[in-house]
Amino acid sequence: MEQRRPQTRRPGQLNHDPVALRWVISQSKFTQKELAEKVGLHPSTLSLIVSGQRNCTPANLANIAKALQCPKSAISAKVRSADEAAA
Repeated sequence: MEQRRPQTRRPGQLNHDPVALRWVISQSKFTQKELAEKVGLHPSTLSLIVSGQRNCTPANLANIAKALQCPKSAISAKVRSADEAAA
């Protein structure tokens, strides 16, 4: 019997901002593969995080920010109030 791979789905709320993360990585000296190795993630896991298909744990977010020498807030998701979300 053939095993099926679970489908990748977008999480409801991300702990990180994929657009900001992509930009910071593009401005760094690292490739995604090099960054993944530096922070102890599998390259495919980092790819899913960067694309927004997988949520980033707070610990991994801190490790990525440290490796990229940027403040964690630069790549964290911006918290929106209920009023902003409704608009």
